[in-house]
Amino acid sequence: MKGYEKQHTELKKKLSSRKAYVGQLEEALSHEVKHRREIESLLTTAQRDKKSLASDYDSKINELASAQEEIEMKSHAVQEQRNVARQLAKQLHTTKQKIFALKSHLQSEGLLKKEGSSVARKNRVPAYSP
Repeated sequence: MKGYEKQHTELKKKLSSRKAYVGQLEEALSHEVKHRREIESLLTTAQRDKKSLASDYDSKINELASAQEEIEMKSHAVQEQRNVARQLAKQLHTTKQKIFALKSHLQSEGLLKKEGSSVARKNRVPAYSP
């Protein structure tokens, strides 16, 4: 029976050793599960933040596109106003030339006195001043 007792003692030691090993594995596994939960929580938060940032990004892109369209429209309106101003300036210049030509013609025909004479100064229309 000594062999049986010796074998029984050895099996108890092995069993005790295996229980300690299983306990260590369970502890390590528990730690890994806890760590995994923390990582999953961080991942969920990061995914939520990503969605929020993507939404914010889309909103900003839309705002930028709207602002750019508004700038283009205003730029086009300003360009049109410049073109109108140029046309008016050309028309004013042409009108001025025609007035000088008419004045010169009337003076040459004697229908209008030259500005240098005293009579012309009396008949002259006063200048507009606001």
